[in-house]
Amino acid sequence: MKNNIGTKLSFVLLLTVALGIVEAVTRSADVLLFPGEKSSFYSYDRYDFVYEGRDCIIVAPKAMAEGRPWIWRARFFGHEPQTDIAMLERGYHLVYADVAGLHGAPQAVAIRDRFYEYLTKSYGFSKKAVLEGMSRGGLIIYNWAAANPDKVCCIYADAPVCDIKSWPGGKGAGPGDAACWAECLKVYGLTEEQAMEARCNPIDHLEPLAKAGIPLLHVVGDADDVVPVSENTAILEARYKTLGGSIQVIHKPGVGHHPHSLKDPAPIVDFILASARRELSGQGDPIRERIEWCDIWITNADRSDLPRAGPHKPSRCRRASNPACSDAVRRCLPSESAYESHAEEKICPHRHTTNWDIPSRAHYEPAALGPGPACSRNRASQLCHRDAISRTLSGC
Repeated sequence: MKNNIGTKLSFVLLLTVALGIVEAVTRSADVLLFPGEKSSFYSYDRYDFVYEGRDCIIVAPKAMAEGRPWIWRARFFGHEPQTDIAMLERGYHLVYADVAGLHGAPQAVAIRDRFYEYLTKSYGFSKKAVLEGMSRGGLIIYNWAAANPDKVCCIYADAPVCDIKSWPGGKGAGPGDAACWAECLKVYGLTEEQAMEARCNPIDHLEPLAKAGIPLLHVVGDADDVVPVSENTAILEARYKTLGGSIQVIHKPGVGHHPHSLKDPAPIVDFILASARRELSGQGDPIRERIEWCDIWITNADRSDLPRAGPHKPSRCRRASNPACSDAVRRCLPSESAYESHAEEKICPHRHTTNWDIPSRAHYEPAALGPGPACSRNRASQLCHRDAISRTLSGC
């Protein structure tokens, strides 16, 4: 009898130890071990190392989000880091691979191809990265995305260069940069004459991104005279919309090329998280029939301005003359009761963005032009744009 008790106690003890080992292994699986020198990035563990001769950085979140998502920064690591910090707080890894001096040329794309494979195979990072590029970083994020549309969750571009002729070429309104222009021509293997005709820019190969349903967000200063909006973002925006792509542009009136980002990165963070949710839910590929675009005002003061209350007013919709657009908006907006119940949660005064998930085949996702004066019940608050609804839909 005593032997049986001893045997049972031994078995329980062994089982307890075994379970402890399994638990420890499980916990360790949530902690990835990265190479290189360890330091701190705003209290997060930062690892600096060299991969194929290029300086690289990985910053680890304190707790990883499901699926091991990551945001891949291009150029100027650590500059205006508010979005990066916010994503680390939400469990994203922050990644950087230096491709300086390559201006998004094929060599840079190839380097990032190999680094992507290293990250996804060695550490199980998500197969779809969030791409972030400031200024000249726009060249590499777009050129890499065009070559790898199946590996991109979404793109956040801040005052991005979208055409080398504009910068560093300086062939438009901006001054350009002579030294960088010479460097750019060399890495692309072009003469200046060839560069003027070459289709090697982000604005030239947007079709793969649109077909893949990759959502884009640009943040620009309207007074940018280094990377003029009219020569870069405005062209890309128009072409992407023509292709049926989803793009939001946050304008900062009176702001130049600097400062980048937003003081409060909430609209950027909301965009990234909404894009990730669509990927997880399998709704990453929007309906690709003929799309119409509308701009509408959402006001927290005068509910009668909402489209469902009547036809669009000319001052409220830039394309109000298009009945397919306005009719689709009226059909697909939430009911008045739904609006009332979510008004305080979804709209100002505390937030500068609106993001509604509509339970229908159509998708309505307004986004504010950017942080403005705090809204209140006494004034219209947000210009919400980019309402993309398929004309072919019979209803919601």
